[in-house]
Amino acid sequence: MGGNKVRKHKISDANPLAAMLVNVTVGFILFLIIGSILEMIWSRVLGLPGNSGYPVAAAGLIMLLLYKLWYKPEFEGALRGGAGVPYLKLCAPILISWITVPFMFILTPAQFGWPTFITVGSSLAAGCFEEAIFRSFTLSTVMRKCRSEKLITAGVIISSIIFGVVHGLNSFSGADPGRTCTQIIEAGFLGLFLGALYLRCGNLLPAIIVHAVNDIIAMTNVSDITESGVITGGVTWWNLVDAATCIIIGIIGLWMIRAEKRPEIMEIWSKKWKTEEV
Repeated sequence: MGGNKVRKHKISDANPLAAMLVNVTVGFILFLIIGSILEMIWSRVLGLPGNSGYPVAAAGLIMLLLYKLWYKPEFEGALRGGAGVPYLKLCAPILISWITVPFMFILTPAQFGWPTFITVGSSLAAGCFEEAIFRSFTLSTVMRKCRSEKLITAGVIISSIIFGVVHGLNSFSGADPGRTCTQIIEAGFLGLFLGALYLRCGNLLPAIIVHAVNDIIAMTNVSDITESGVITGGVTWWNLVDAATCIIIGIIGLWMIRAEKRPEIMEIWSKKWKTEEV
């Protein structure tokens, strides 16, 4: 490790799941500070459109760097290394679900809209920031000293529950309560898939891309969502179909980390984490 001494992390060493919750909390606080500074520079100094999402996306990438530096020199980094797995094959379930989008144009009065500067920025913000906090800060921590393969499933489920519940905060931004409930379900089960994707790949980039593209699709094929991602309309039958689809994708995510795949996951992450002192 180039002579670098491994820093002691008592909580992470003793209880990975507890450390996961601590890292999420600390990560949120740091993000609020970093995101606010970048937003101020973006809008007030550079004079660019505010609330565009791009400063938030940059803050998410900075969070990944800070996480790597905090665990330096143990952690390879969320955006480096991983397994040489066929990402498209692992992403097939969600790719197939996207094919259902054109049916919405036929069966509902919603109109398709091309992605705008703010739509793309908001989607990138979700992809970078949410994956950094809810996948890297949680699952990377769990895998740091994962002594039991059962922790893999527990980590994915707990991180997904947190991910889903946090989406309930959208109700404070004016989102419809009913749609907020369906969004909690959708986010929670989608989190199972994204968590499994991260663990199987050992690299966060595929999850970031899937998350961002999924949000772009969601924000451009319905008429009752703002560019910042706030859902203003009530629950429709299509939302229930969408929630059911996410549930199926989440179940597939759990299947992706089934018992026979856990040794492979453990091997991938033993290379990403080098926790022994040398």
